[in-house]
Amino acid sequence: MRILWINHRDPKHPQAGGAEVHISEVGKRLIQRMHHITLLTERFRGSCSEEEIEGMKVNRIGGRFTLHAYAPYFIRQNSSEFEVIVDDIAHAVPFWSSRFTRTPVCAIVHHVHQDILDREVPFGLRHFIKTAER
Repeated sequence: MRILWINHRDPKHPQAGGAEVHISEVGKRLIQRMHHITLLTERFRGSCSEEEIEGMKVNRIGGRFTLHAYAPYFIRQNSSEFEVIVDDIAHAVPFWSSRFTRTPVCAIVHHVHQDILDREVPFGLRHFIKTAER
């Protein structure tokens, strides 16, 4: 199976955490079973736009605040190459991939951010993110 997995960060990102460990571990197991994974993620200082990590092809576009703007274009241009798209919602705002493709999409929600947003995000942005997350 050819899988497009979308997440904010990849395992090499300086701020990688639990979601990226999850991608790495599940990805390794899927690759052992002969599946192909392309990880779409944000760029970070010093990163390459394309790279292979643990057998996964990594495409980095945009940044922390612009990945959501670039992801729909990537999905529209490339979704026919994939049999399934995984929206990894580790950072509150979903990618809404199903609105940009007919390829089946599944989502992974690691945790809900509602209460955390009250402490960490300014009101206007907080309201938008809370609504998007719901």
